Amino acid sequence: MSLFSRTLSVPSTFHRMCNSPLFSYSLNSQFPSVKELLSNDSIDDSAMHPVARDVLRVCLVYFCRVSEVLSLTVSDEIYPDRVLCTGSKGGRAYILFLPGLSSLISSFRGLPPKTRLFPISYSKCYRSCVRAGIKLSLPGSVNYRRMHAGRYRVYDMFLQGCKSDSLSDILHHNSKASLLYYLNKWREPYG
Repeated sequence: MSLFSRTLSVPSTFHRMCNSPLFSYSLNSQFPSVKELLSNDSIDDSAMHPVARDVLRVCLVYFCRVSEVLSLTVSDEIYPDRVLCTGSKGGRAYILFLPGLSSLISSFRGLPPKTRLFPISYSKCYRSCVRAGIKLSLPGSVNYRRMHAGRYRVYDMFLQGCKSDSLSDILHHNSKASLLYYLNKWREPYG
């Protein structure tokens, strides 16, 4: 009997490409930049991780929560180029239009249904927002609103005469009372 035992090992097969972070939906230039959407030239879009930048752009265009966009998977696709986004915090489900999504998914044959459209973590998105200089100060709060800054911008729409019923629908709230949270907290942006 030997002190050293020999084992034969066989190299494991590579993971399929669709299980790697190589699959990611990208907006390219089809949506406005973060700086344009927040009307703030001091924001440095190029400092953001590309996937985080796309997540934030989707959230700013559709006023949705970052966590809702991060949870989107291939199985949420509705042909052509739409996804069913499940509302969080008691919100309603809604549809997002993501140009080019269906052709991207069809070009990756055999994608597992749980493949995420935006393979990035919430914390990495947050760090990207900090690097880009996104910050919204609210009265009485020591924390900046970074990833949900767009949701607080509904106050601008309210001042321009948009009805509170419409704003509540835009934010995907079941209760119109939850809109008051954003309207009461908002102050001058980027203070």
